[in-house]
Amino acid sequence: MSPETLTTVTLLTELLLALRLNDAGAFKHLLSLCLDEHGHETVDELTWDFLLPLLSDEEADRMVGWMGYKPLSPSNGSGSEAL
Repeated sequence: MSPETLTTVTLLTELLLALRLNDAGAFKHLLSLCLDEHGHETVDELTWDFLLPLLSDEEADRMVGWMGYKPLSPSNGSGSEAL
């Protein structure tokens, strides 16, 4: 596994754990790291492909609230909607 892939997997794991622990501060900090490292479009793609399928409805709603925007829909591919 490449160092970049390992970093991405680690950040996604940490985001998932922060959501499950209901830790908004940790989630927002890690999300900022993800956005700085990978950019908005990549984070949206990773969220849809890897993170959202692991979340309960409550966790997904919490994540959307903490992110301050809805991740891009895989079906529309257009910009994100502000809450």
